[in-house]
Amino acid sequence: MLEKYIRFGISPTVLFPESSENPVRHLEAFSKTAALPGYEMLDTSFPDDEGIIKEEMHIAAEEGKGINYNFPIAFQFPGRYNPCSLDEKELDSAIAYAKQHISYAAAAGSRIIAITSGPDYLPEKREMEYASFREYLKALSTECRKYGIEIALETVERHRFKKLLLGPSSEAGSFIREIRQEGYDNVFLMVDTAHCPLMEETPADVLHNSLLAGVTHVHIGNAIVGNEANPMYGHTHPPIGIQDGSYDVDDIAHFLRLLFDCGYLSINPEHDKRPCISYEIRQYPGTSYFSTAMICYEKMDAAFRKAVSS
Repeated sequence: MLEKYIRFGISPTVLFPESSENPVRHLEAFSKTAALPGYEMLDTSFPDDEGIIKEEMHIAAEEGKGINYNFPIAFQFPGRYNPCSLDEKELDSAIAYAKQHISYAAAAGSRIIAITSGPDYLPEKREMEYASFREYLKALSTECRKYGIEIALETVERHRFKKLLLGPSSEAGSFIREIRQEGYDNVFLMVDTAHCPLMEETPADVLHNSLLAGVTHVHIGNAIVGNEANPMYGHTHPPIGIQDGSYDVDDIAHFLRLLFDCGYLSINPEHDKRPCISYEIRQYPGTSYFSTAMICYEKMDAAFRKAVSS
């Protein structure tokens, strides 16, 4: 049922966390995930290996999968690729590396690039971090415009776990709205349900604040915040419906209704213009990647049935 309303995606690198360790493992994870039935899109970055990139693009084409390009986590740490750096050389390096990945996305035919802000590593100089990130984001916007690519900025918890600059969704909404008013109108926000409880916000709050700037992509993920003894506590992307998790079918159905209400989802979309919603989920403990993907697919389908019928 859900295929009528969305292009449904899943992240190979979250389903297989070890895939970030080297290009060969990335290829293995990409190949397995691309073969999953029911999923049209793969939310991923490519490793910096020309041969692996060509092979993964070939696999995607063979399996009929599209790519939602997600920047690698290298941009989320202080140092060489920090997009919030106060060091000019580091900022230039981050922009250059971002352009490299934009070229990968363009070659894969991606319509969007999902990014995050950089680390909030100097809170006492946060305004300067914002200035650096603004320069970085404008450079990316200009580069993406060459390929007709939209940028989806994902808001991530600032006060714990990842500790990235953006951050509270209210600040992110205002920040991106200002960027767009300056003419960088291919920059939007992403809503990721996994980060809502981690930011101590509700999906409704995050969606409301994100709509200030426009939403171009949605990630569905889970989070465990109430039980620190759970191995999947914090920023771990547990699967849907897991013990101590924040979301199961009814919760996702409620969020989908909000997406219909705000216009992100349509009851009768044109097939080629269906918006994207993608999972970022790890495997259920003791369960295979395939079973995890199929169980979570059925949960999403059930959530759509509830959302549409209510």
